[in-house]
Amino acid sequence: NHPGANPSTVSGTIFHKPGAFLPPLSMFVRGKAGILIEGNNITPISSLVIGDASSDEKRNEFKNITYGIANKYYNLTCYNNKFTSIIAGTAIPGMGVGTACIASVADKIKPIIVNVINPSTTFINNFKNSTYGVHAYNYVTLKAIQNTFKQVNFAIKGVSLTPGLPLHQIEQNTIKDFSIGIELRENSKRNYSVKNNTLNFGGILPPSLGGIGNVGIFFNDVVGTAYKAKIETNNINNIRTGIWLKNSLSADLANPIFIYDNDIVFAAGISPSSINVHYGIRLEKSSDIDVTNSDIN
Repeated sequence: NHPGANPSTVSGTIFHKPGAFLPPLSMFVRGKAGILIEGNNITPISSLVIGDASSDEKRNEFKNITYGIANKYYNLTCYNNKFTSIIAGTAIPGMGVGTACIASVADKIKPIIVNVINPSTTFINNFKNSTYGVHAYNYVTLKAIQNTFKQVNFAIKGVSLTPGLPLHQIEQNTIKDFSIGIELRENSKRNYSVKNNTLNFGGILPPSLGGIGNVGIFFNDVVGTAYKAKIETNNINNIRTGIWLKNSLSADLANPIFIYDNDIVFAAGISPSSINVHYGIRLEKSSDIDVTNSDIN
């Protein structure tokens, strides 16, 4: 971990075939990773940019490995990367994920910034046929904007135990064929914007899909005091559960969790579960929720 004024960059590189790049074992990764960035929680945090959004030639490609990008204690920004068949592996200690296109880990002492974003509509991050797309653990800021996911079990998952003020943006993503599209868990006292995402389950099961059905947006243990969480103007189609809030609340009545202007469409018969139960918006052990003007059918 070498702090500097300018971030390091990686672009225009192909990472393919297990075992080609890194030793099979490290203290952080169990398996093969295209890019491994490993710092610590003592020295100042550095920044790394993976990808370049200016042209197709500068796209990084990751295929048939355990992790595309495995990051620990670095502020990470990803542009214009392609991930395919990032499937098998052993869990990262303390994180509970065995494989991910982008796995970014820190702790409560030194949380990080994770940006998976695209400044243009032409050269974007693309995730396909993988178990996890973006998995971020202990961060102060998480932005996932204008990415494409197809046949990814868990497209975007954020788990953070560190209270903070930054706005979290999960916006303008296209997610197709998934188990859980967007999940935010154990995130307290933060501002959230989950907005303008398109989620569609077309009946093509991603790898290792269990029998829980599919969930578009899942908030678990999201608690705020004088902070705002908004789930708005999302299109969720062919779904068993559109939006699910569990153990989530706003302790400030003036700032409830807002759910509004979402379009949710059920599709019976495509869920892998034999229990034919569907939910448009499911509130479980949750309070101070404002649900307005959503279309569920």
